[in-house]
Amino acid sequence: MHKRVLPSCIVLLISSLSFSQNVGIGIVAPNKAKFEVAGVSGTGSTNAVFGSTSSGISLQQNYPTIGFNQYRDNTVGNGRYMANGYAAIQYLDPGNGALAIDMLGPGVAAGLTNNGNRSITILNNGNVGIRNVPNEATLTVSRGNATNTAVFFGTSYHSLFNNSSAENTYIRGGKNGSTVIINDITNGNIQMGNGTTKVGINTLPLAPAAALEINGGLSLRTAFSTVAAEETIVVGDRSYVVVFGTTPSPNLIHLSNGISEGQLLILRGNAGNQPGIAVPVLDDETNLEVNGLFRIRPNDTITLIWAGNKWVELCRSNNTF
Repeated sequence: MHKRVLPSCIVLLISSLSFSQNVGIGIVAPNKAKFEVAGVSGTGSTNAVFGSTSSGISLQQNYPTIGFNQYRDNTVGNGRYMANGYAAIQYLDPGNGALAIDMLGPGVAAGLTNNGNRSITILNNGNVGIRNVPNEATLTVSRGNATNTAVFFGTSYHSLFNNSSAENTYIRGGKNGSTVIINDITNGNIQMGNGTTKVGINTLPLAPAAALEINGGLSLRTAFSTVAAEETIVVGDRSYVVVFGTTPSPNLIHLSNGISEGQLLILRGNAGNQPGIAVPVLDDETNLEVNGLFRIRPNDTITLIWAGNKWVELCRSNNTF
């Protein structure tokens, strides 16, 4: 009976595997993982290719890269195509920590890949750029084409950003009856324009001719103020206040200051302000200038404007008979 003797090189390999349990291809002493593959020498080498004539992916060691239908063989440029068609690469720049995805144009198998378009860049601080390096914001999006930079789809209507060559922006609700809500927070401000901008409501297709042009009715939301003699109506940012008196017989009341020069204020008497029962009265004082006493009887109105230091009467209407 003859014994089969293994070649010494195989015995040495088995011994090595049983000791380290790490396997390396192109690496003398694999120590980073159970299985390590080294590419050919050079800055553009490919470690492994998984695929066939119908394309595949590659793993590349320098500027750690995943190639899609693409691999490197130390040629100039982005490497070569595995199969006919398009390709892409995703890589990390170890120098600055940026992760990038490049989309490559079409080519033929084994041919040099075309120059790519930088699709997405992610910086090491988490900033994301679409067709741009996101140095200025968490998300940066470049002008994509002549149609739109961004489109957000709704059920029936879409919001468009930088639409057409005019680069108009449309912010819409997604369907009929939807509401566009802007800055619905306490003390939130909405600012429009730089002093020359014109705002039109229901004026399309015509552009507004004034700073504010409204094609339709204007309604001031009602605020109610209940006051007794010598009390103050707190105007705040209101322009239409219905006043209800609680003290019998005519009684002097006061107005708080306006908040901005040019603020308009309409005061109207509540139906309960009956003569001899509760009729608030306005008269000249430090922050008020009226043309004689004004008794705020039922449905009587007075219109005032804040002149920076006092309310000045514009007109009045005595509607109680």
